[in-house]
Amino acid sequence: MNGFYLKAVGRHDEAIEKCRQVQRLDPLSPFAHVSLGYAYYFARNFEKAIDECNKALEMDKNSTFAYRNLGLAYLQQGKHNDAIIALSNAVKYSCGGLAFESYLGFAYAVANKRAEALEVLASLEDIDKERYVPAYNFAMIYAGLGDFDQAFDRLEQAYKEHSGFLPFLKVEPVVDCLRGDSRFQDLLKRIGLLK
Repeated sequence: MNGFYLKAVGRHDEAIEKCRQVQRLDPLSPFAHVSLGYAYYFARNFEKAIDECNKALEMDKNSTFAYRNLGLAYLQQGKHNDAIIALSNAVKYSCGGLAFESYLGFAYAVANKRAEALEVLASLEDIDKERYVPAYNFAMIYAGLGDFDQAFDRLEQAYKEHSGFLPFLKVEPVVDCLRGDSRFQDLLKRIGLLK
């Protein structure tokens, strides 16, 4: 069974084992460590997620996804400055990837750096005038800022766009602040993540 599917549906032990199998098959792959780190992140074992991301960075110091996962794990531990540094590196090594910009904007918001978060949001809105920016990217930042109505408006748009991020909503810690809202449960049902 696909490791990404197992991660998305919250079958954490199986996802972790699947990622370990991949590591055994390809022990020199930085992405195998990134993937296992992501499985630990979704399982909310942030310390192990950080360890795996650091192993990936030892192999590839420019690993965009390792920096992203590292930053997100640090955020969940309340290590805001470390998270911002890691996510800034993710933006740098992605050459300005919009999803990575959004995660950085979210980190700024969570770290009470509202001006910086709003700056990222404004930048994405400017880019969106010229080329497509996924609605999910905006939703994350609005969630971090505590603007839940805007976050849900953007998640609805992401649902209509068939966003590839939505299958992970059930397990994604970034959206924990939205879980208590009935709109979140409704969205999970429509995606097929809740019965």
